[in-house]
Amino acid sequence: MNFEAVWAGLPLLLSGALKTILYAVAGYAAGLALAMLLIVGRLAYGNAVSRPTAIFVEIVRNTPFLVQAFFLYFGLAKLGFSMSSFVAAIIIVTFNSLAYTVEILRSGLMGVPRGMIEAGESMSFSAVQMFRYVIARPMLRATLPALSGQFIIIMLNTSLLSAIAIPELTYEASNLASSSFRPFEVYVAIAVIYFTISAAFAGVFALLTRAVTGNWAKVDLARRGIL
Repeated sequence: MNFEAVWAGLPLLLSGALKTILYAVAGYAAGLALAMLLIVGRLAYGNAVSRPTAIFVEIVRNTPFLVQAFFLYFGLAKLGFSMSSFVAAIIIVTFNSLAYTVEILRSGLMGVPRGMIEAGESMSFSAVQMFRYVIARPMLRATLPALSGQFIIIMLNTSLLSAIAIPELTYEASNLASSSFRPFEVYVAIAVIYFTISAAFAGVFALLTRAVTGNWAKVDLARRGIL
């Protein structure tokens, strides 16, 4: 094996890796924000929101990511919505992540004790207040492991964006492999890069989970001799 071509093309691969991270983070954050809005809408309007959401979730969960990418990228262009590759990537990732994220949050919502919800209703909380003060923390505590796993899947799925010529890690790697005639070495390198990115974000989510579940606060109190 000869990795000289990989070292020479490393700046290109790192640029693609940064784009991959940007697409995944921005799209997933947008999907998470929209999913939370749908949860609030479900609390406020019930089946008027939950039924259309359920249909959307089933459609996305039962179609491949690549088909969704083709549908959105070429379908929106057919309707006259021209967009840059960056905007297209964010829209595609948001569309896909929204369906899975809202389903994860829905399962977390179902795990919130009914008594807590009834207490919020007895205090005449609005849907936003109910979500903020009663539901958000226990729901996130229960769903963060699943949310973190889903983010990793979304990040890895961005590799399929190369099929519609959106620049990211796999797209840049394919170009490098074609020009260097070293496909094996190039794909070994990007496998290592993907693994490194996944491990790094898994660590970030683990720290976030500890923060949400209150472990950091307990450790701090123990250090101060309070616990």
